[in-house]
Amino acid sequence: MPLSNRCVTDRVMWLYNRNGMYLVKSGYHVATQVLRTTEWVECSSGLGRLEVWLKLWNLNVPNKIKVFAWRACQNILQTRVNLARRKIIEDDLCALCKCAPENGIHVLWECGVARGIWAGSLVKLQKFTQGQGGVLQLFTELLQRLSTEEFESTIKRKTRWDQYRTFNISRSDHYKLNFNAAIYTDLGSSGVGAIIRNGRGEVMAALSAKGPFVQDSEEAETLACRKALEFAIDVGISDLIIEGDNVSVMRAVASNFMDGSRLGNVLEDIHCLMSGLRWCSVSCVKRSANTVAHCLARFARNVSEELVWIEDSPQPAKEALYNDSLIFS
Repeated sequence: MPLSNRCVTDRVMWLYNRNGMYLVKSGYHVATQVLRTTEWVECSSGLGRLEVWLKLWNLNVPNKIKVFAWRACQNILQTRVNLARRKIIEDDLCALCKCAPENGIHVLWECGVARGIWAGSLVKLQKFTQGQGGVLQLFTELLQRLSTEEFESTIKRKTRWDQYRTFNISRSDHYKLNFNAAIYTDLGSSGVGAIIRNGRGEVMAALSAKGPFVQDSEEAETLACRKALEFAIDVGISDLIIEGDNVSVMRAVASNFMDGSRLGNVLEDIHCLMSGLRWCSVSCVKRSANTVAHCLARFARNVSEELVWIEDSPQPAKEALYNDSLIFS
């Protein structure tokens, strides 16, 4: 169990709940798991969706694109509407057009900026109407009107647009801190990567450092978040947009509730550090929008002491920074 950097008292926690708090619901769940003799596997295929799922999983596109499309149809993308529903952010308004809540169908299809992206696509898509109830309905209509090859091209374009959108949600008047972690089981340690950039994408500071041995990725990411915040404060940054790619960790960081889990002490450290900032915001991003921090975390395998770059691009992440610059531009 990772320890706090502050003096805190011991406490009892419930091992079968993520936040360490006992609930009758979680106790009932554990009891039913013990008594259950037959495993039931939930399937997303209903009678109306079976055809969509069959065609989707048989597409000749990378698996990550199929998973993204499935998540879009299930309405479980990290849109601002879904993040606001989970109390991670407060404002669900689209950051690009400022005209409507940012749900899946809006950000991928109905947003004016998205329509500008589609303007360079197939003529059939340019003439396609709006007003669908969700991404699943949109996909169903696309499958009816487009050939398999045309639909595959459409899916790929959707994924590129979502990556573009993720990079452009930050406020230009604040600094953005991206962090990531890596686990080195053979070395008995972990790695931490962090980068701070301004609204123009220019590097203000970067860090690559080794961390302690961890049990799982959630512990590694939580410790990396604390380390990255300490680094940002050390270099004098007080206005931060904090971005990570682990949904569970970022939800816990954004939460105001006391966490009684084994990572609760570290999360309280993080909240204490955040309270000392002049302004901060927490956001969960996709791995594709966090590649620079990922590169720095992986590079930590080769370092014995912390490596710090101040107003200089870190060499281990040059390629990732270049790819980011293309998206920013």
